[in-house]
Amino acid sequence: MKSFAVVSLLLIIANVLAWPGGHSFNGGPMGGPHHIPPFAKNASQDQLNTLKQIMHDANLTRGQLDQKVKDWASAQGGDFLEAYNDFKKNMSAMATKILQKINASTLSNNLKNIAKSLQEIHSNESLTMQAAHERAKALISSISESERRQVHDLLRPEKPRKKRQATAPGPIDQIRHPSFLKQISPAALASFKAIFDNKNLTKKQLVDQISGWASQQSSEIKELYSEVSKKLEKFKEQYNLAITNSTLSTEAKAAVEELMTVYENQDITIEEEIAKRREIIGKQSKSVRKEILKFMREKLRA
Repeated sequence: MKSFAVVSLLLIIANVLAWPGGHSFNGGPMGGPHHIPPFAKNASQDQLNTLKQIMHDANLTRGQLDQKVKDWASAQGGDFLEAYNDFKKNMSAMATKILQKINASTLSNNLKNIAKSLQEIHSNESLTMQAAHERAKALISSISESERRQVHDLLRPEKPRKKRQATAPGPIDQIRHPSFLKQISPAALASFKAIFDNKNLTKKQLVDQISGWASQQSSEIKELYSEVSKKLEKFKEQYNLAITNSTLSTEAKAAVEELMTVYENQDITIEEEIAKRREIIGKQSKSVRKEILKFMREKLRA
């Protein structure tokens, strides 16, 4: 019974990495908060309450949980059982696809082994969700932040892309896909990556070294780098203005301002910034976190 193992794998990877993820009840094996698993979308409130009680039982092993949810679907009968069986088939197919992705990936052998170990942990039906989480956390903690992102990107499910009207790239795209990197030689790219991957540099040192790197490139690259820098500075000004003029609650606005202070602190490393951001977000209530994330998504893509 690997269906719940696959989904809980994706959830716990997201939780361990402190990234949003999932699609179900609060921390249940189907995913993250608020959403209802697909096979239960037509259930009554009483039926959902029963399912929640099963899924929130922290003492159940993965195998016991899978069996109890299957029993729940059988008890509802009709379309519920059919939808549940379809769900399991889809999850089994996803498990196979994940393993294929791991084997075909360009990850290092060490990261491939970690990815496979994570899948094995969450296929272990004798473990509870908490035990699986702790084992996954220990594995993830042994690798760097950039390596965690590689593993996360590999293991997360592929969602169908919705067609949307084309828009100009938002400020965050300038960071993820800076235009000045698209027209450089492999050697220049390698030297850029060597700077960017140095986790010991403070943000100021990082910017200084990248600026020094850019100064050694062609005039076209220098100009593109300058444009990206100007866009990011303009974004920072607009973001601060958006905070001031926002309709955020007092708690959310204070948290966003605190996040911005961390962002502007040039004397810390990237990993230290990530840790501080997680700490700020982690101490907020669920409703405030939701408010903050919605605001940031809108402004980062504006």
